[in-house]
Amino acid sequence: MKEETKLRVEQLKSSFSVEGMPLIKSNKFSDEEIQKMKSTSTSHESRWFHLAPNKRVWADDEIAEQIELFMSLNNVSEEQLQDKVNELYLKTPLENLDQEKKLFKSTIYNFIGISDEVSFNDDFWYRFGSAPYFIQENDPNKKLSEAKKLYGACGMREIFEDKFDKCLHLKYVDNKFIALFDKTWNDMKEKSEQKFKWASVSSPYNTMDELEENTTIKKIPEESKKFYHDKTKPLSERIKVFNKYGHKEAYIFTPQNIHLAKIFDLYFEQEFIDKYQTINCAEIIEWWVFTTLNDNRIHINKLNNYHKIVTLNRNYKPSKISIERLFNYHIENLFLEDVGSFTFDW
Repeated sequence: MKEETKLRVEQLKSSFSVEGMPLIKSNKFSDEEIQKMKSTSTSHESRWFHLAPNKRVWADDEIAEQIELFMSLNNVSEEQLQDKVNELYLKTPLENLDQEKKLFKSTIYNFIGISDEVSFNDDFWYRFGSAPYFIQENDPNKKLSEAKKLYGACGMREIFEDKFDKCLHLKYVDNKFIALFDKTWNDMKEKSEQKFKWASVSSPYNTMDELEENTTIKKIPEESKKFYHDKTKPLSERIKVFNKYGHKEAYIFTPQNIHLAKIFDLYFEQEFIDKYQTINCAEIIEWWVFTTLNDNRIHINKLNNYHKIVTLNRNYKPSKISIERLFNYHIENLFLEDVGSFTFDW
């Protein structure tokens, strides 16, 4: 074991959460010592779950393995990782789930700087979300100040340097992306198949009024779906039907389509939206294409987990046809989501 890793192992064994409990269970503290700490704690019993007598005691070599894995990570931001994931999904041929999942996993692992041989152990990293960056000699958090004096407790910056700030989110890569691959792949496959299915389905009606006048309430859901998926009908009428009869979500909705999801994320961050407001999904596409893109070039920055839309002057004005083509492209993808509106609640 490298000397610097040995030091980090000892530092981590003496490290505490902001609530005043050891981050991991190691040979540093006995069950009796942990029980004594717990007896003076005001934290809920569940917060001590990872330190219970029957819980795993992490050996030094196991701790070293997780530390070295963490220190080997590339400095990849959350947005860079999400963009990479989106890029891979767009290239996925949707032909063989197992093979494509294996390639997806190895590519993501390579991107963040680890191999398939070792992965992050969730049980080990269970409490690191409440780990302090720094601990001062006379820290305002008296529990941390006492832990520093008694046991030499360290802040995560002292152990991992700036890796802790920049890479902690990467330990969730398995749970957040790899574990969800099957569901995402199947959803994408279903959407792809639906696209072909609806291409061969047509509606006998030409307007929403005709649809409502000639359809019973019981058949409205089925007939309205046929109508807004029928590309031979006027788009304005299809949008009307979609707004009124598309599925309504009672909470914030994020499309499965990657491009739409990005547009929705940008819209959700705008100041003109009120909580509990009912939003027609088609309005979001209208905002993006006709309001945001029509007159400006767009550059998107991400600051403090929020996007900032920077508008720049265009050297040319896009043609009406090109703008409408872009709108139609997004609207057709939106129809495949089958969600016409939602309540802006989370």
